[in-house]
This record gives sequence, C-alpha cells and structure tokens, in this order.
Amino acid sequence: MPKYQAPEHVQSVSAAGVEYLVENGHIEAPFEIQALILPLGFVLLNEDQLKAAAIAEAEAQRVVEAERLAQEEEQRKAAELAKNAEAERKKAEADAKKQAAAEEKRLKAEADAKAAADAEAAKNTPPAKQE
Repeated sequence: MPKYQAPEHVQSVSAAGVEYLVENGHIEAPFEIQALILPLGFVLLNEDQLKAAAIAEAEAQRVVEAERLAQEEEQRKAAELAKNAEAERKKAEADAKKQAAAEEKRLKAEADAKAAADAEAAKNTPPAKQE
C-alpha cells in the first residue's frame, strides 16, 4: 500500500468508510482513496521521501535522547553540588560550635584564674585597721 504524508496536526482521516490513523506523520492506505485524501492536504510519498522521513525521525529521536541525557547529567551535577554545599555547611556549623565551645572554655578559665588570683590576693592582704 502506498504511504501518504498527512497534513500537520491531523491525527486520522476517514475515507470510503475506513478510518486511517496517522502514525509518525503518515498513513498507509490503498491507492483507490488517493482522490479522496489528496484534496485534504495528504501527499503521496515515494521511497526516497520515506527514507528521508525515516532518517529525519531517527535524527530527531537521537537529538531528543541526547537532550534527555544532558538534562539528566545536569540534574545529577546539580544534586551533587547541593549535596557538597550541604556537607560544607554542616562542617562549617560544627567548626563554629567547636570554636564557640573553645572560646567559652577560655573565658571560663580566665574567670576562674581571676577569681583564684583575687582570692589569693585577699588572703595575703592584711585586714584593714579599725579606728
């Protein structure tokens, strides 16, 4: 059966009581309905046109697949970057907590040392004379 190129956005055509579904932009229908569908914008395809259409379809599918793979890779990289950023944030948060704890410990040690020094000074200072 000959193949016909369907007009853009046509999904099916009914001719002589039979419905022909458009698949990949084409229908396969008997030669007898040609007079009915040509005025509707269908075009009879020859073998070269069919081969060219198949090659174009294969190339379009290859491009779609390449774009899908590139998008998946981009999403994977973005997820990895987000994961690394989260790990760095957690590390920075832990480092800040350690630094704050060390500072608190240093301040407490200074306060304890000052209190001890004040207590020692008070112990070594003679009592004030009362009049």
